[in-house]
Amino acid sequence: DRPERMLAKGVIRKVVPWREARSYFYWRLRRRLAEMPLQRRAEVRGPSLAPKEVAALVQRTIVEAASLSVSDLEDDKRVCTCLESLA
Repeated sequence: DRPERMLAKGVIRKVVPWREARSYFYWRLRRRLAEMPLQRRAEVRGPSLAPKEVAALVQRTIVEAASLSVSDLEDDKRVCTCLESLA
């Protein structure tokens, strides 16, 4: 599929221009890796939680612990640097 169609279906967050792709995916990967320990802790504490509930719990934890706003969660670089500073 084309990126525009994937965006319309909600499969991706945004269409990434080719020039920005490397840095975008670099920070996206670093963020996901930094979130993994939080996800594991949430799954251990609540093994009956659905994946969406775990994701929501991780987001709440990030917002509270890193003093970020909900709109800041879209910025992978900022979230990643906050998570790494908390570790």
